[in-house]
Amino acid sequence: MRWLGSTPDPRLALSIGLLLATAAGCASGTPTDDAGTPPGCGDGVVQPDEMCDDGNDDDTDGCLSNCQPARCGDGVVREGQEECDDGNAADGDACNADCTQPRCGDGIVQAGEECDDGNADNTDTCLDSCREASCGDGFVGPGESCDDGNTLDGDDCSGLCALPTCGDGVVDDGEGCDDGNTDDSDMCLNTCAVATCGDGVVYAGVEECDDGNSSDTDACARCATATCGDGFVQAGVEACDDGNNDDTDTCRNTCEAARCGDGVVGPGEACDDGNSNDGDGCTSMCRLPSCGDGTVQSGEQCDDGNTDNTDGCLNTCQRARCGDAVVQAGVEQCDDGDVDDNDECTNACTIARCGDGVTRLGVEECDDGNANDNDACLNSCRSARCGDGVVRAGSEQCDDGNSSNTDACVACQNAFCGDGFVQAGVEACDDMNSVDTDACVACQAASCGDGFVYAGVEDCDDMNSVNTDTCVSCAAARCGDGFVHAGVEECDDMNVTTTDACIMCVSAVCGDGFVQAGVESCDMGSLNSDTAPDACRTTCMPPRCGDGVVDSGEACDDGNTVDTDGCTNMCTAPGCGDGIVQPGEECDNGAANSNTTPNACRLSCLDAFCGDGVTDTGEGCDDGNTSSTDACVMCAPATCGDGFVRAGVEECDDGNTVSGDGCDSTCTAEGCGTGTVALCNSVNAGSLTGPLATDLFDSWACFTLSSYQGPEVVYEFVPDGSGLVEVTLTGLTADVDLMVMRASAGACSATDSAACIPGATSTRAGTSDERVEFTATAGTTYFIVVDGFAGATSSYTLTVGTAEDHVQLSELFGGTPDYIEVTNYSACDVSLAGYHLRYEPDCEPAFDFAFTAAHVAEAGRPFRVVDEMTTMPNEHYFGANICDIPISDSWAMLCSGAACDTTTCSNVVDFMVRQSSTGVTTPPTCASFLPGPLDTSSFSSLNSHTRTGFTGAPLSWNAADWATAPFSRD
Repeated sequence: MRWLGSTPDPRLALSIGLLLATAAGCASGTPTDDAGTPPGCGDGVVQPDEMCDDGNDDDTDGCLSNCQPARCGDGVVREGQEECDDGNAADGDACNADCTQPRCGDGIVQAGEECDDGNADNTDTCLDSCREASCGDGFVGPGESCDDGNTLDGDDCSGLCALPTCGDGVVDDGEGCDDGNTDDSDMCLNTCAVATCGDGVVYAGVEECDDGNSSDTDACARCATATCGDGFVQAGVEACDDGNNDDTDTCRNTCEAARCGDGVVGPGEACDDGNSNDGDGCTSMCRLPSCGDGTVQSGEQCDDGNTDNTDGCLNTCQRARCGDAVVQAGVEQCDDGDVDDNDECTNACTIARCGDGVTRLGVEECDDGNANDNDACLNSCRSARCGDGVVRAGSEQCDDGNSSNTDACVACQNAFCGDGFVQAGVEACDDMNSVDTDACVACQAASCGDGFVYAGVEDCDDMNSVNTDTCVSCAAARCGDGFVHAGVEECDDMNVTTTDACIMCVSAVCGDGFVQAGVESCDMGSLNSDTAPDACRTTCMPPRCGDGVVDSGEACDDGNTVDTDGCTNMCTAPGCGDGIVQPGEECDNGAANSNTTPNACRLSCLDAFCGDGVTDTGEGCDDGNTSSTDACVMCAPATCGDGFVRAGVEECDDGNTVSGDGCDSTCTAEGCGTGTVALCNSVNAGSLTGPLATDLFDSWACFTLSSYQGPEVVYEFVPDGSGLVEVTLTGLTADVDLMVMRASAGACSATDSAACIPGATSTRAGTSDERVEFTATAGTTYFIVVDGFAGATSSYTLTVGTAEDHVQLSELFGGTPDYIEVTNYSACDVSLAGYHLRYEPDCEPAFDFAFTAAHVAEAGRPFRVVDEMTTMPNEHYFGANICDIPISDSWAMLCSGAACDTTTCSNVVDFMVRQSSTGVTTPPTCASFLPGPLDTSSFSSLNSHTRTGFTGAPLSWNAADWATAPFSRD
């Protein structure tokens, strides 16, 4: 080797030799290697007809062996990126279209799955087990108020997944009965306690009267009618009869009951001025004026006579106002009664929200009440800061939402030479000084020929191309002196820079670790990569947004130019307010989004809509709620005939102004009765297309549903007495519903909610039988409505009367005479034919007694089997001794349809047991008492075993249902 102009440095020769050897190895297989193979896919160089070339035949990386980029659907599983790849874009097979393994929760219904909504929410219609939600699955789903994992009644959740309540028709713990209605005059009161004489409710066929007290001086004594002259009031003859001349007691000397307005202050009256004027100091009810009596007295601003504290008049008889701590329905969103404008409820009685101009402590950092995202408070109610992606006017030159110091925005100021940060793609260096003898000159790497001597690197720099002077390529003659040495050097460009085409006399190539100025933007040698974040790419180009690799400062990079696919063209995550309409958004106008401007895109990136509280084009009003009972309905002013009942203005609204269809032209309710009568224990065949059908009402105040367009049949029913009534619809061929309601002002009303009986509706879907049980009061008129859902019609059989379990055991007496008593808790007279009584004491042989058609229990009345020939009208002589030892052990069963099944208790209606401390009688194993039978050790001949409640349920009755009581045979 010969060096021109100087003696070679052995160390330099060794370094160049190593570089040449390395270069020779790296160049193998390239187009300039005469000894290599022709260029092609797999040579590591991307040819014009190739999209990638990683120099290997590994099909599981980012570049396939055919030099095409790996993608989902190419049939090859890419390691770390795909779970599977079956070469197609179909869901529902062994591999999803997004190259993930099928699994429950991926949003795709696979074989063996009933549904798959892609979430783990067990309160919607699809469970996280990919099974459709149903009552009894243990999760509270749509339309359910509870779900305890079973469909049994009698526990904390009913078989229809509703919370147990008094009036739901199921006897729960703590209830003596539950007939599913609010009629307080049948065998079961509204408190779910069994009705008794003295409870204030008359039982037809059982009681002649019941005034709820034990006084013998009124019109009702011991639930029987009093007679004139006995000191008791004679019903229908005397208004009263107290046997004295005192004109100020409850009975006037004319035997007329004292009344309000007779001019005499009688019992229970605070005053009596003999008139019905409410404003003269004594009301028409003979009460002193008070707040809540419906008359505005002195000192009252209003008096609406109700206890509703959410209307325009408070219970203090002061007009409702914002700040009175009571939310006025339809007027205020909230009312916390304080003057703190920074809590959840503002002083304008609206719910605090971001953008209302009030900073909510602990929740918002700021709230300037505007939609300007470029001031000190962002639209998210967070204080503006550098790095939030929003340029704050007057404070920031830029804000790209990242912390990168190598892009065009550094600390929210525009990048410039001398700021100490190298701007990628613009500056080669930035040393924050103006020294021209170091490695960085004007933010470019120092180089030979730049006219500045690089201290410690250059010997000289004469800025000329003379090869014969003392400064050749800024150094003494050596490799780099400007002359190419054949067989030694590939090139000689007169410098030692590593950024040009000649590096230490070797031609520069991508991948040699040196950045070739003007050709390459970067070169990290073997660390060049097309998949590693922030790496120089194999093309010696820097990483960029759109190269498919998420680098520093990028929230995402999907390698395409689609702005709406989950990653924007700025490599930022999409979001409402970025000005790009993303999937799931209806609109996005960026900073122009507004929740107050008419017709604007809302801050939720949804189009302006009816109900957003802003009156847009085409809307007559918009009150921001979904109420259909106020002055604005579906963004149009409420009017009679729009199909929505306006509270306090209309009684009804059936969507038209035609009279004669249940709601007249002024939206006043019309009667619904047809005069069709259903009797106690009657079976009525009917049809919604028959002559009894009318089509007056499309909705009923007592139904939660409102889709009853089509005919209905209404039956009038008056019970035999007071007690339970069961109403059933069977034989249905369409979805028909059933409802019972009481008369309103003596007539049938479809719109008066006061006529509704809670629980007296049955709205099962499809052709399922409908059943209603309610408590009826003797002498009260009820209306039974049969109506098809959504206009459905069907023939049907309507049965009105008594259920099997309306007859219950109620008393056992072991004195004189002995008897076992059952009580008919129905409002209809019942023939006991078909009921059987099984009695087993320890003092007499057991017996079975079958009731016959001659044994009739009147509505609400008892019927007894006795061992004495002299009987009352409601008794039957058994023909043998029952048991006359008061403390004897015994048990009794009441069964239906056949003799009692004491093995499985399958037909047992009711069960009672009593046992002394030394008792030997054992009840059937299929029935039990909790916690145990009643102890009869202390019974006397005047004690009876008496029913006190109905909290037990087959086949486990409650001992608390039975108690020791005096003999009570009437």
